Amino acid sequence: MSKILISNVPYLSQTDNPHTGGKYWATDPDRRDSTPDGCWMNELPNGGHFGREAEGCPGPKEKGCIRPGSCNVTSLAMLAAYFGLSAKPEAHPDGKPLSAFLRDQPLSPTWIYVYMMDFWGKGEQIWDGRHPTTARNSMITARGAYLQVVLRLLCGINGGKVTPKLTIGGGYGEYRQALEAGSPVVIASGKMRHVILGIGAFEREGTPWIIAHDPYGRKSANLSRWEAYNGCGDRARCGEGVEYPFDLLQAQYLLYCGR
Repeated sequence: MSKILISNVPYLSQTDNPHTGGKYWATDPDRRDSTPDGCWMNELPNGGHFGREAEGCPGPKEKGCIRPGSCNVTSLAMLAAYFGLSAKPEAHPDGKPLSAFLRDQPLSPTWIYVYMMDFWGKGEQIWDGRHPTTARNSMITARGAYLQVVLRLLCGINGGKVTPKLTIGGGYGEYRQALEAGSPVVIASGKMRHVILGIGAFEREGTPWIIAHDPYGRKSANLSRWEAYNGCGDRARCGEGVEYPFDLLQAQYLLYCGR
């Protein structure tokens, strides 16, 4: 099969999200690897970073510290941006009014995160006393069915020209067909416990590979370790257009737009 690549798909990093005026602090979680304290965090409004030992860490705010730069909402935001889905829902899926924060802020990964946590997370951006966020938050915002609902709302209020399609699991054939039809694909990888946006596909020695925008950085070809991270606040783009073997991803779901 010939190589296929969707060009002009905007790249967003998990560390490259708007500040939130102090109500929702933009931060990635404490990591238990070689990551130095203070890295992978957005800068605080008055300078400095937000590590587990950072002086002046604001602690839980109105709803606790959250991680608006999560890979799942960042991947969804890239997909939405590609299709020009910039108008926001005016209410939650059940019709409940939006908070002042959601009414005032532009659509972004941060906005999608807060929208999902206010609805499915019942407004509980959990703070466990040590970590800025917990696995529960990520599990909520990474759930394919919830992301599909958000994408459906975005598609509907932006003209309804495309509709979301969600497949649990999903093979390389469907992934490639979605690309050929003109849609990038949000992929939840069981191997990486991570969500990325697929933008291309090719074969290498008979093995299917993908080209992806990885919000966090670049992993090794066997997906065993991170080779490069997006950051410490320097807005690196290490995850832009990276190549991964599709079968090793262990796709848990594919989410994309159909016409």
